Amino acid sequence: GQCRYIDGQTAETVVGKHGLESVVEVHDAVPHSEAVDIIRRSHLALLLAPNLPYQVPAKIYDYLAAGTRILAIAEDGGTSDLLAETGAGSAFAADNVDGIVDFVRCELSGDASSRRPVSLGRLDVQRLTEELVGHLERVGEC
Repeated sequence: GQCRYIDGQTAETVVGKHGLESVVEVHDAVPHSEAVDIIRRSHLALLLAPNLPYQVPAKIYDYLAAGTRILAIAEDGGTSDLLAETGAGSAFAADNVDGIVDFVRCELSGDASSRRPVSLGRLDVQRLTEELVGHLERVGEC
C-alpha cells in the first residue's frame, strides 16, 4: 500500500527518528506475488487493523500463507482471535507500547521456544466448505 508519509513526515524520517534503519524497509507498491515474497523473507509482518473488531483484513491470510510471524495492531476481536487460535503472532492495542516492544524483541532474538506452532486447520478449504454447507442446510430447513 501507500506508506511513504506518516503524519506528514516521510516514512524514512520516522524510521530514522526511532533508529530502525537496520530492521525496517519502506517500499513503493509492488505486484502481489512480489509482496508475498517480501513477506516470506521478513522477520515479522505488520498488520494494522485498529478499530476493526468485527473485520479480519484479507492481508492476514497472505501473512499466514507466507508463514511469517505477525505483529497486529488490533484490539480484541476477529483478528486477535485468529492470531491466538493459530499461534501465528500476537495482537496489541495501539497504546500497548511495552507489549509491542517485548513482542518484537522476543521475535527478533530468535528465541522460538516461546512460540506455539501455527495451526491452520480451521482455515482448511474443505472443512470451511463443509461448515458452510451445514449452515445452509439448517437455513433451508426453516
